Amino acid sequence: MTGISPINPRVEKVIILQGDDDEKVRELRTEITRIEARKPTKAELNQASLMGENSSLDTWQKELDAAKKAHDDFSAKAEKRGVTVVLRALGRKTYRELIAKHPPRDDDEQDKGFGANIDTLSEDLVPACIASPAGTAGAIADFLDSLNEGQFGDLSVKAWQLNVGRTADPTQRLSSVASHTSNGTSI
Repeated sequence: MTGISPINPRVEKVIILQGDDDEKVRELRTEITRIEARKPTKAELNQASLMGENSSLDTWQKELDAAKKAHDDFSAKAEKRGVTVVLRALGRKTYRELIAKHPPRDDDEQDKGFGANIDTLSEDLVPACIASPAGTAGAIADFLDSLNEGQFGDLSVKAWQLNVGRTADPTQRLSSVASHTSNGTSI
């Protein structure tokens, strides 16, 4: 008879971009959205066709494809320059000890709903969940101190989700469940 083995903890990768790379990625995404919004309508395409003009749809598609390529090329380079942080879920007892160590503030509704002081909990939770990059406690603290509030917040949210998120039910079989859409309601 074999015993029960511990499970492998859930992990999540978070890429922290360097310098202004995040802003550049956002600008490139905004440009794609701007181009997508200018997609020629059927009426504009018909008008161009009647006037014997080249297809404005082809021109639009080429512009969109170029913008997507610029985004993807820059994002790939930014990812290589960035720091990949691997977060690992803690065991439930360790997580509960952290929660107990950071009781909710009496005057903070968010804390009360969460069950802990979310500000101080994050300061312990994030470093406890970092599996990579490896380093001494001091080196990890220095790395975390170099992050802006948003970057640290991203790590904090992911660490929390790893520790309290539910797991999927592997026994649920969707192929045997009837669809709730019909021809009258489907898009």
